[in-house]
Amino acid sequence: MRKIYLCGPIMDEHEGQARAWREKAKKELVKDFVLLDPMRRNFKDREVDSANEIVEFDLQDIRDADIILVNYRKTSVRTSMEVFLCIP
Repeated sequence: MRKIYLCGPIMDEHEGQARAWREKAKKELVKDFVLLDPMRRNFKDREVDSANEIVEFDLQDIRDADIILVNYRKTSVRTSMEVFLCIP
């Protein structure tokens, strides 16, 4: 199955907002795609040393994805960076 990375604001977003659209996308797409949700990871226990790990895991998801589904509801430097990385 093809993989979709769910790209969109997380850091400066209310957690409910960051999750809500991803959950809706998962409900609609799970039958036909593997969904790569960056919010599936929990690094809150080790906030100081986890920032680099979060970025690396997300970049690997982007490399593994066939499709990037982007939510540009709100300006996000990180979301823009992830989209830029997808441009061949």
